[in-house]
Amino acid sequence: MAIINPSHVSEIEFDQDDLHVFNIEDVKQRAIAMRSQFFPRLELLRKESLELAASVYGIDPLEGMGSISSPNNRQDATKNRGAENVRVGISGKRRDKNDSPLSIKNSNGKPIYIHPSMLGFDIYPGEETCITINFSPFSFSVEKAFAEKIYVEMQSNFDLLNKILTSIEVCYSLPNYDYSNDFHDLINTKKFNLLNKKTIKNTLLFVDPYYFPVNFNEGLGTLKIAFVGLYPLLHLSVSIAEGRETKFSTMLEKFYEWYSQEEQNENENLSDSLNVTESKEISDDLDKNHWILADREEIEAELNFDPQNIKDARKRTMKEIVQRQGQPKFRSELLEAYDRRCAITGCDAEAALEAAHIIPYLGAQTNYVANGLILRADIHTLFDLHLISINPTTKQVFVSQDLLDTCYKEIDGIFIRLPEDTSAVPSFEALEQHYNNFLKLSS
Repeated sequence: MAIINPSHVSEIEFDQDDLHVFNIEDVKQRAIAMRSQFFPRLELLRKESLELAASVYGIDPLEGMGSISSPNNRQDATKNRGAENVRVGISGKRRDKNDSPLSIKNSNGKPIYIHPSMLGFDIYPGEETCITINFSPFSFSVEKAFAEKIYVEMQSNFDLLNKILTSIEVCYSLPNYDYSNDFHDLINTKKFNLLNKKTIKNTLLFVDPYYFPVNFNEGLGTLKIAFVGLYPLLHLSVSIAEGRETKFSTMLEKFYEWYSQEEQNENENLSDSLNVTESKEISDDLDKNHWILADREEIEAELNFDPQNIKDARKRTMKEIVQRQGQPKFRSELLEAYDRRCAITGCDAEAALEAAHIIPYLGAQTNYVANGLILRADIHTLFDLHLISINPTTKQVFVSQDLLDTCYKEIDGIFIRLPEDTSAVPSFEALEQHYNNFLKLSS
């Protein structure tokens, strides 16, 4: 059972025993229980992340910032809001009506006293409860001028920003559910301004979630780094809203330098532990050195073989297979819709079939049958990598040039099997988005 009030960050973990609080029917009692159950651990994780941010950036990371916690923890709160998920993080400080408003307005031109940007650890309950990092630059509607100032800073520093966000595995989504880890698309005036010049809100940058059970060594440590890596974007947004000079370029450079050194130290430590006498030159390029020794567990396992640990490894492997197959309800509905056969190959070995999202998983709103396909495991992997895609109009399979000299050539040009239930037929818009990304990567 996880420790509710850990004394050290290494003790932080979340497991299945935490989930009972989400089943409390009374909203007020559920909110109280959620705060008691999760806040101590998340606040310790936030504290540790802010201490690392202070070290990396050489600033007080809470200057001009305030803490945020949901469900609402304020004694004077008139309503118990946010009892659906848990959030602990930071945003710009609130102001009351007696203080001067921020240097931005909402989309209706009215003064704003509450910062629209926030960065936090979020726990989402469900059939597979998960934790992630979210950064929202526009949590509510803001004027176009504010978004454009952030856009200009991001575009001016795009190469380094893109390298950092890619290395810490950040993705983004827009209100229309466009989802990608290609920040060339985000840093685009039409995309960034969300095609709606009056209402700019609900853009979200996030890290792929980690599903319970999760601990500091497996998941939470990575989220801590993501928190620190996304912090410059929050600082940028708050600085612009406060009318202060931004430090965005300098902060990105400091994080890049720190992260590169951490990666190099980690690789050198691993080399020492494996008694490697001939050191390898490590590139300054994050993209090249990030996964230089990616499968560390497997290397160490070969050197420290312990038969008694094999059972645990099997349990972990089975858990990963279950997670890969997809949320139980989502997968069950897709299996039914596709008559328990792969939509592309026709494979009927159910244990090898996985629930594939067309628009990648981003919470419950993406778990619709029309946003899914039942695919054989290897096909699913290639589909996620955009090495295989489906023409949204003809429903024909297209295979990347990189695979045309392989066994996958035989599926190039075939038509997918469609469900008889028209409501389960893949969404044209979802397929179109996936197919366009496929074409872009293939060009």
